[in-house]
Amino acid sequence: MRKIIIGIIIAVIIVGGLIFAQKNFTRVREPVPRPESQATERIIVKTDSGFNPANITVKLGDKAIFKNEGTKDIWPASNLHPTHTIYLEFDALKPIPPQENYSFTFERAGKWPYHDHLDPTFGGVITVE
Repeated sequence: MRKIIIGIIIAVIIVGGLIFAQKNFTRVREPVPRPESQATERIIVKTDSGFNPANITVKLGDKAIFKNEGTKDIWPASNLHPTHTIYLEFDALKPIPPQENYSFTFERAGKWPYHDHLDPTFGGVITVE
């Protein structure tokens, strides 16, 4: 019986040590945005027939500019509609009238689907490398 208890104690110590080591030595590197002097701007035009181009690829730290060239207000925001929870910061937070712009600088790498909150049938994907 004593050998079993000692074996269990040793197993718990080993497993605990492995968990501790993994938490303290496995670090996820956060991407670092490019300096603003190297950042570029990509323009996405929204007309009454949709976003053009709907899908783009940008670098970390680049800015997407949504130009409203339609006849109705737009509201660019990350998916999921209506909560915009995939990338909370990527949300205009208000309607953008015709002939006005909304811009967003991407500080997180990944694929970020988006939509027009006022007409969610229109959308696209911005891939940030």
